[in-house]
Amino acid sequence: MEKQQQTPPVPACVVPRRRFVLRFLLVCAGLALAGLLVAYVRYHYLQDGLAALLTVPWLFMFMVAPSGVLCIPARTSRGSFLQLLGLVVPLLLTLWACGMCWGQPDYDNRLGYVMGLVWISLLAIQFVYLPVWLLHLLIGWVQRRMRR
Repeated sequence: MEKQQQTPPVPACVVPRRRFVLRFLLVCAGLALAGLLVAYVRYHYLQDGLAALLTVPWLFMFMVAPSGVLCIPARTSRGSFLQLLGLVVPLLLTLWACGMCWGQPDYDNRLGYVMGLVWISLLAIQFVYLPVWLLHLLIGWVQRRMRR
């Protein structure tokens, strides 16, 4: 008969952080969607009509994709702390989405709006999520080595 490994209990500090992360992501997603809608109504709707509003869900999903990593539940207090550090990216995307909708409605602002979201997402994956994930793996490996 095989022995089943039991997962360690989740530390008490992880559960409130998990709730905070999920609520923070929901608030950021709502504000980012509102910023996108305001910007697309101001910049595109008068010229392109309903077709411009159909691009909002596509751009919104592109914005929310970097936040998907933060929805994975953390099992350790270190993992939940690193999730809290990762909340900087959704906050930056939300601030960009809400801040750019106040500019003048011309072509340069439309291009800058989209390119800002793209650059924040790409740089977040490369310079925030990947190093934090590698740091998490390295610390976990060192802890396992120390226990032996």
